[in-house]
Amino acid sequence: MATEMKTELEYETPFVHAELKENGITYTKIKPVEMTDQIWKEHLQITLSKLDDRKIKILVDATNTLPFDRKFRKEFNELSEQISKAVAVVSDSPLGNTLANLYLVFVRSKVPIKMFKDFDTAEEWLLDID
Repeated sequence: MATEMKTELEYETPFVHAELKENGITYTKIKPVEMTDQIWKEHLQITLSKLDDRKIKILVDATNTLPFDRKFRKEFNELSEQISKAVAVVSDSPLGNTLANLYLVFVRSKVPIKMFKDFDTAEEWLLDID
């Protein structure tokens, strides 16, 4: 992950802790919470209010998170298309990565979304995206 970079924006929702760094990447740590409609609604409200319609590159730390059901995977994809230029998701679960990559084949997102096993490779990929 990024070292000693200035944070331009930092916010917290019931679902994530997020920091937009000076390199243009928003580093997001998903909290190990069971997703509910209320948590997702609050997350959307806070995230959209903080970003002011700007498109961001997102590096998601999905290590140690609980799996999402189909409904929230769909809503996560819709939010990603609305707020992001690209999304890199880091997971330490081989099964989770395989299932997520399979899901991404069928979803056909309008923005690039890619799974990674480590943060450095994910960050490099995002930095290469305009």
